[in-house]
Amino acid sequence: MATIEPAPVLLARLLSFWDSLFPSPPPPAPAAASTLPRQVLVVSHGGAIKTFVNGLLAERAADYAIVPEGFVGSVGESVANCSFTRVEMEWVEGEGVGQGAGRWKGSLRSYSDERHFAESSRAPSPGGANADVVDA
Repeated sequence: MATIEPAPVLLARLLSFWDSLFPSPPPPAPAAASTLPRQVLVVSHGGAIKTFVNGLLAERAADYAIVPEGFVGSVGESVANCSFTRVEMEWVEGEGVGQGAGRWKGSLRSYSDERHFAESSRAPSPGGANADVVDA
């Protein structure tokens, strides 16, 4: 019989990975490179994405928010296969504190976005019965 990883253990592992991508404070970067956007692509199972996003919004509510303008998706629902979920991160310098002090703030821009299928005749079967489901 296979053992399923409990949702709290999965969330702790996902948040640990995320924190390794966005350490506090961030490592120093050359001046020219610090002005360029940093892009990270994470490809994962829909159940992991659902657990991760809900964990960010619940456990780190002060630092993560859904951006309502143009938001696509319905957080908490299943994540459709081949969909996009987008989180934008920004380092916010602390006020009146030394160099490097501050924190990361995240904006959830989309969740389980399937709009890219609309223009493709070769699209997989999105949403519905093809979505990955994890009950927390």
